[in-house]
Amino acid sequence: MPHPLLKPVALAAAAFLSLGAATASAQANLERATSLAQIHAIMEYCGVLTPELLDILKKRQQSATRESGVSSLVFDAEYLRAYTKARTAMADFGEEEKELTCQPMRAMAGQD
Repeated sequence: MPHPLLKPVALAAAAFLSLGAATASAQANLERATSLAQIHAIMEYCGVLTPELLDILKKRQQSATRESGVSSLVFDAEYLRAYTKARTAMADFGEEEKELTCQPMRAMAGQD
């Protein structure tokens, strides 16, 4: 029979080991927030999806991120940072660069 004091240690060790998985999941969801924001910026720039649909997609990812332990404030800050960076970069696009960016998005949306 194991020593009674070892049980709390085993529980603490299990909790500590599972913390890494939760942290990895939270980090992965934050990375998805960054990717999602960049894609939303491109789709909005190209006029591919409506703002309403983009908002629905953002809320779904925000919910999944919150379930992984990341607060909505952290998600929103990361999303806004990545979205703003992408929109700023696209603001200087010429017509050719805009077409090269938007053509694949329109094709994926069935608009080409």
